[in-house]
Formats: sequence, structure tokens, C-alpha cells
Amino acid sequence: MKGHGRLRVVTCLALLTIAASAGFAQQPDLPMKLLKEIAAGRIKLVDLTHPIDEQSPYWPEDHSPSPFHARVVDTYAHDNYFARALEIPEHFGTHIDAPAHFDPHGRTVDQIPVESLLRRLSLPKVLSSSASAASAPASQRFTSDASSASRFFMRS
Repeated sequence: MKGHGRLRVVTCLALLTIAASAGFAQQPDLPMKLLKEIAAGRIKLVDLTHPIDEQSPYWPEDHSPSPFHARVVDTYAHDNYFARALEIPEHFGTHIDAPAHFDPHGRTVDQIPVESLLRRLSLPKVLSSSASAASAPASQRFTSDASSASRFFMRS
């Protein structure tokens, strides 16, 4: 899909805006603080999302080849700007299922504190793939210390 990098940036900004309006009511200045930390290079964002396009993973609710549909609704020539309408189902691409999805008394997405979705992350490089390295203590297997991380991811 042409220009999908811009779509990812817009998606990330939209998600940050939604998160700011829904979950930062207790700390209204937190989104701006996060943006300043990101801009200063003190926080590195790791995008774990899938691109939004015809190849995105989805739960096959309607059994169509791809439930993603994008159509041009405004053009530079006619409207002096470009815009598309996107149509995707609820269980498409990278998303979060609220507890209410499975539990009638569970929280809805707007009730999940955004702070609970933000975590310090360690993504260390594995120094060796040998069997002896795999049984070695973590401090000898990885290039970084994971002790300050609340989540630990590995590329495998």
C-alpha cells in the first residue's frame, strides 16, 4: 500500500490522542511530558503494531479475503486536500480486546487506565544461540540488563 508509513504515523498520533483524552484525566499534562521525553530521545518508542492494509491479520468474522477497505473521498484536484475513508472490523490488526469483550461485568476499553498499557521494556540481543548459552544465566546471555524492565520481549 502506497504511503503506508504515513498511515502508521497518523495511526500512532490518533492512538496517542485517544489515550490522552480517555486515560490521562488524572494527569492532563502527561501526554505532553511523554512527547517531550520522546523528542529529547530519553524515551524510545517501539512500534509493535502491524501495518493497516490488506495484509493485516484479523479474526475472520465475515470470511472475506480481507475486511480492509480504503476508498478515496477527497482529492487534491477537487478538494485541495487528500483523504480516504477506511473501513475495518473490530478485530483487525493490532488491537486490544477489553475485558468486557469476554466478561459482561468486565471493563470496557475506555475504563482501562492507559498507564497500565505503558511499560518499560527490555529488548536485548541474544549473544549466542548455542545450547550452552541458552542454559547460562541471563546476565551472560544478553547484551543489556533486563532488571529494570516490567516487560521482556525477545526476537526469535
